[in-house]
Amino acid sequence: MTPNWFVALPVRGTETLLEKLAATAPPAVRLFAPQDTHLTIAFMGTMPKELVAEVLKIMQKIDFEPFQISLANLIPLPSAKHASAFSYKLNKGHRQVATIIEGWRNTLLQAGGAPPDNRSPLPHLTIGRPQRKWGRQGAEQGIRWANNLPPVGFEALIDSVALYTWSDDRRRNQFKIVEEFVV
Repeated sequence: MTPNWFVALPVRGTETLLEKLAATAPPAVRLFAPQDTHLTIAFMGTMPKELVAEVLKIMQKIDFEPFQISLANLIPLPSAKHASAFSYKLNKGHRQVATIIEGWRNTLLQAGGAPPDNRSPLPHLTIGRPQRKWGRQGAEQGIRWANNLPPVGFEALIDSVALYTWSDDRRRNQFKIVEEFVV
């Protein structure tokens, strides 16, 4: 299979958060590894490798003051009816991430050969997905779990932007950073 590519803001320090979530998550939810947690800026999908250099040139221009994020509630995305991910909305940092998405997403997509994305920014931190083998029942278990979680009190510093693709061993973690730029 051809790997997907995306530009994101790495979110570090999620080990304890993911351990706490794993204690209550239903078996139908596969949680991400800590190194997989990020805030997506631009999702290119399958991208020819020859365009990587173009995307990296654009990424080097992304500049922002480092900022803190904090998490709100866990929601199914894209919707409860069609849940394919479980993601935290942001409390603190929402505006900063939305501004970065608005300012850079379509320029990055163009550099990566992907069509523009004119949807409103939706800053979120995906922490897991329903396992396909569980089907709709698994998604529903995940939604009930997400709806009953108490606030988590997680905060993290965002101070870099990275180009990601699929991990070499997707059983261990889903993604790997190809290149990262600290702002």
